[in-house]
Amino acid sequence: AFRNAKKLSAMDIIGHKLQWNLLLKLLTGDRMPQAFLFTGDSSLGKRKVALEFIKMLNCEKRFQKPFLSKPCLVCSPCLLIENKKHPDFITIEPREKEIQIDQIRDLQKWLSFKTQLSSFKLALIEDAEALNTAAQNCFLKTLVEPKGKTIFFLITAHPEMLFKTIRSRCEELKFYPVSS
Repeated sequence: AFRNAKKLSAMDIIGHKLQWNLLLKLLTGDRMPQAFLFTGDSSLGKRKVALEFIKMLNCEKRFQKPFLSKPCLVCSPCLLIENKKHPDFITIEPREKEIQIDQIRDLQKWLSFKTQLSSFKLALIEDAEALNTAAQNCFLKTLVEPKGKTIFFLITAHPEMLFKTIRSRCEELKFYPVSS
C-alpha cells in the first residue's frame, strides 16, 4: 500500500482514497465519531491512515485556504505525533501477545488528565483483537463513559475477536487490498 517504508506522507498512501476522503469529510463536518474501527487484512496501511488522520486532526495548517487534504508534516503537532511525543496522543500495543487490563487502566488514567496541546485526547490501539477479555470489559466501560473529548482508533485484522458491544460503538472503516 506504500511506495517505500521511509518517512511517508498522506500523499504516499496508495489506494484507500475512499477511506481517506470519508475521514476528511468527517473532519469538516459537525460530528466526529468517538471511536473508529479500522478493519482489513494485515499490512494494508490501516495504521498509517490512522496516524495521518490523527496528524490531520492536530495540524496547525489544516484550516488554511485552500483546505489541506493532508497534514503539513512540518508544524509542531505533526512532528510530535510522528515522533510519538505528542502529550495528547497515546499508542497501545500488545505486550506478550495480549493487550492487558493494566494497559487499559493506564489509558483510563491518562484520559483523566486535561489535554495540553489538542482539543482531543487521541488513542490508537494496535492489534485490537489482542485485547484479552478483562481488557475488553474495561475498555468497553471507557467507550461507554469516556472522559473529556476523546477519539479512539482501533486497528484490527480480526474484528470478530472484539466484543460485539465494542464494535457497535465504533465507526467501522474497511480496508481492502490495493491492486498492483
